[in-house]
Amino acid sequence: MRRDESGFTLIELLISAGILALVIGPLTAAITVGLRNTDQITSRLALSHDSQTASAYFYTDVQSADSVSTTDTTDCPVTTQTLILALGSSPRSSNPASETEATVYVCYEVNPAASAGDETQLTRQVWQSGSLISSAVVAHNLDASQPQPASVTCSLSACDGQPETVTLAVQEVQITHGTPQVYSFTLQASRRTTP
Repeated sequence: MRRDESGFTLIELLISAGILALVIGPLTAAITVGLRNTDQITSRLALSHDSQTASAYFYTDVQSADSVSTTDTTDCPVTTQTLILALGSSPRSSNPASETEATVYVCYEVNPAASAGDETQLTRQVWQSGSLISSAVVAHNLDASQPQPASVTCSLSACDGQPETVTLAVQEVQITHGTPQVYSFTLQASRRTTP
């Protein structure tokens, strides 16, 4: 009686092991590189999110501003923060005689890190009649090594008054795997002019 001796030969097993090594090697390298870049990609997305948040507020704030200042802290109470921009907006209605609301002031301020592990932030505060209406962080991880991690320039030589355009420049830094990544963005907005 004859037995069936089906199976694989040694040569067939060696060839399939070699092909498997050729496929697994590059696949493992691709997965390793992808996982290593995930932190950097997440960091860049977080930084670009800040520019989107800042632009969402900044354009509408500047467009509706009646007055612009980088020095007047009268209507923007500043505590530990550094005022970089104050925008005043009067209430608008079709009947100016009925306007009884006070002017709204939007203040952009740099909030320094309180301790070594904290971040320096750019905050947007809305004030009306000396009361804080709202506060939001519009940019995180400002580059504290820079003398001005966020700065404002205007179309006039000085920003106080009614400049046509206002520019906000922000520099952020994120540390990923011990390497600092700098992300800078600049926003420029024009005030609406009344005829």
